Amino acid sequence: MRGRASQKEENDSRFLFFLGPSTGCVLYGRIDQPIIFMNNSKFFFVDKNCAATSCKWPIKRENMNAVSLLPPMKGVEAQSPNHCQTLCLMGLLLQKCRAYAWLNDASYKSGYNCYLFPSLSSATIASAASGDFTFYQNECF
Repeated sequence: MRGRASQKEENDSRFLFFLGPSTGCVLYGRIDQPIIFMNNSKFFFVDKNCAATSCKWPIKRENMNAVSLLPPMKGVEAQSPNHCQTLCLMGLLLQKCRAYAWLNDASYKSGYNCYLFPSLSSATIASAASGDFTFYQNECF
């Protein structure tokens, strides 16, 4: 689909595929056949009904070093905090991703600005060294 979707198309759609922020997307209504997900696909699949849940992602800690935490994590380059959160929600890069750390630094040049984590205890979050990341965790887990 090229251009912007009409308001009716957006209201009738239940799912969308897209390549990420600032790209076009394809809207879908009801899907009644199995969906096959391909490894290493560049497309994101978003269930708009699922995305509308009431779970919040409050800040659990500011000024922390995300790399100093020991549990399994996945570093990625994200375009915004919302993109980082979407990557976590999708669960493709880290299954059972429940938290993320975002580096909100315009001078960021290399490395990762987004780290994905499983659910972490308050004690684990507090044990992280000081740094430049802000840590968010899904309150529903």
